[in-house]
Amino acid sequence: MAYAALLVVALAPMWLATIPPLGDYPNHLARMHILVNAQDSELLSRFYQVHWAVIPNLAMDLLVPPLAHVMPLAVAGKVFIGLTLIMLSSGALALHYALYRRFSAWPFAVFLLLHNGLFLYGILNFLFGLGLALWGLAAWIGFPARRAWPRALLFYALSLLLFFAHLSALGVFALCALGHELRLYYTGRDSVPAARAAAWMMALALGPGLLMLVLLLSPADAARAEPLFRYGDLGFVASQKLGASQLLFGNYLRILDIATLGIVLWFILYAGMIKRLSLDRRMSWGLAALALAFLLMPFQVFGANFADSRILIALAFLFVATADLRGSGKFEATFALAVVAIFGVRLTVLADRWEQSESAHAEYLRAIEQVPEGSRLLAAWAGTPSQTFEPPLAHLAALAVMKKSVFLPSMYAMPRGQPIIFTPEYLPLAAQAPKLEQWFGSSPAWDKVIDQYDYILLVREHLFSVRPPAVLNPIYEGTDFRLYRTPRTARLAELAAPPI
Repeated sequence: MAYAALLVVALAPMWLATIPPLGDYPNHLARMHILVNAQDSELLSRFYQVHWAVIPNLAMDLLVPPLAHVMPLAVAGKVFIGLTLIMLSSGALALHYALYRRFSAWPFAVFLLLHNGLFLYGILNFLFGLGLALWGLAAWIGFPARRAWPRALLFYALSLLLFFAHLSALGVFALCALGHELRLYYTGRDSVPAARAAAWMMALALGPGLLMLVLLLSPADAARAEPLFRYGDLGFVASQKLGASQLLFGNYLRILDIATLGIVLWFILYAGMIKRLSLDRRMSWGLAALALAFLLMPFQVFGANFADSRILIALAFLFVATADLRGSGKFEATFALAVVAIFGVRLTVLADRWEQSESAHAEYLRAIEQVPEGSRLLAAWAGTPSQTFEPPLAHLAALAVMKKSVFLPSMYAMPRGQPIIFTPEYLPLAAQAPKLEQWFGSSPAWDKVIDQYDYILLVREHLFSVRPPAVLNPIYEGTDFRLYRTPRTARLAELAAPPI
């Protein structure tokens, strides 16, 4: 009952916003729209094409389009977000039960982690995959060890499922499962003979490795607009690793994030010192491997940002799932009340911001109504990384893809990352456009974009180093953005006009 009540409260903010204000989410939802409608839309198929391939990042793409055939796409997207929160919270409780064979108050601390910084950035496929990995580890540990072949089939089935959900989730599952088996073997708690155990663990290590090899050797597509690897940092950068910790309890109020992190760390240290909080040692090697992976992981891998932060978020969920709180009923009750109080404050702030985001969403929809169907639209965004949460202005322009079937170069349409790509005709134009994360004050090359696009949507244009030229015609002004018509639109209209 307690879990159901907390889950209902955790899911409630979704219904306060037409489009939940998660950073990348409007872009993801627009991709779902393309997957569902591209084959029936001449305009969408002019700019984008469906391109299924070996992609380890398909959780949303495999689940939402089928749902969109029986319910509105906006509702299907919210269902996926809800499933993500359910998988994360229930997966942590399931793994805790698999290890301890009982329930306690401690794993309910997972509700403090649900609406983390990665969630607010809209990195949903990974979080869904992480929830699946938690359930996979619970099934792995709970499955009888003596039934070797069925257990092996379970492992490889889970690995394949996680591979297509999200590659990082597969890595988390594989490291923890292998660490669990190695710990049992080297501490003498594994009853399997040594030679057989060695072969068994070799098979565990090779399975995910072979899936990785399939990905690396899969033929590169000529339409790829993104490099396969980009090493933005080399790890061991203290400021960046400490910055990743801010995403653990990322919210809209920095002071609340810091206070939550401080209270949680204090409680963990205090409970550990008085021997009320302990960690299941069977999982210690897997958690240590994840901690090392976090330190070594660069910020960006396979074109995906926050690669190291994902590992840290996974560590936090696994710590909650694999630790246990013991003590008097009064001690556990005090802890539970503290969790509920902090969770309530954090969710109140989040719900308030999500409700406020409706005004920004409505403004964007009014601006999009000014854009004719099939136009070329460029969205240029200026600001700082901390401003990406309030509200997610960087990707709200993707709503124009859903409403007006426009060409938008900032759509996530990469063969190695998503199952849609730009058509060969429009790929060069998409490749030339600066990516949104590059606009933290630098300006687009105005002379080029004016000739290449019909409309330009500028967010926080006062922060651009070079102001937009006077030839741009403003046609809609919102609270923090402005929509312009370019001279190219007028020239095309003149060419299309019948001769007098």
